[in-house]
Amino acid sequence: MKKQKLSVVIAVKNEEDNMGRCLDSVRWADEIIIINNGSTDKTAEICKRYTKNIYSYPKKALIPQIQNEGIKRATKEWVMILDADVVVPAAAKSEILDKITRGNNDGYYLYHKHYCFGKFLSHNNTNDIMKLFRRDKGRFECEAAHCHIKIEGRIGSINSPLLHYAHPDISTQVKKSNLYSSQDAEMIFRTGKGGLLNKRIRKINIYTLLIEPVMFTFYMYFFNRLYKEGLRGVILSILMGNYLFMERAKVLELQFKAISSKQG
Repeated sequence: MKKQKLSVVIAVKNEEDNMGRCLDSVRWADEIIIINNGSTDKTAEICKRYTKNIYSYPKKALIPQIQNEGIKRATKEWVMILDADVVVPAAAKSEILDKITRGNNDGYYLYHKHYCFGKFLSHNNTNDIMKLFRRDKGRFECEAAHCHIKIEGRIGSINSPLLHYAHPDISTQVKKSNLYSSQDAEMIFRTGKGGLLNKRIRKINIYTLLIEPVMFTFYMYFFNRLYKEGLRGVILSILMGNYLFMERAKVLELQFKAISSKQG
């Protein structure tokens, strides 16, 4: 059976604290594509130690737009999209290489084990992130922070977890939430759908602005089992509910500005 080759695509901006750890974990890939979105720290310098395939994407852009640029530049049969704060352990590497060569699927969900405020969570992990696929079968379809890759064909799962250093501290979480919620709000404002929950939102009212974020906080805490993570779970649940509130409030802000602009 012919060995299938893999391109790893990483969109980056000021990720010097994460790049070495991430790239060390994918040295085995047949091709590493870096799309640098205007980093001003040592990110590009670190990336040069691992690959020559570093491309500049200097204009302001949403993350999926930058990642799509990387997909276009990939040359191998398979593409894996990684965030700079993700590590691919040896067990996941072995399973990925085995399934893209021996499997009959066109895409795979990746299981992520999340790092939160000093340790990896034991119970709140996700297996619904589609970021491994045949190059000619997948693309991001929307243009906001929380988008999903649509796959044409059969879909499977990689069960060995990737390590996602998503929440190293509260400051990082708040910074990311501010950036991503702004991108999600722009998408909802333009199209009436999308966002963290990837749903249609007809209008911002008391329910969508206040009640739904509170409900989402409780959903994360109870149904996503963050209550098993102690006080870390309490903090993360509240931060995720706050993300949803910021997203909706920013949509309302954009609406206010549009009305004000029309009124002159």
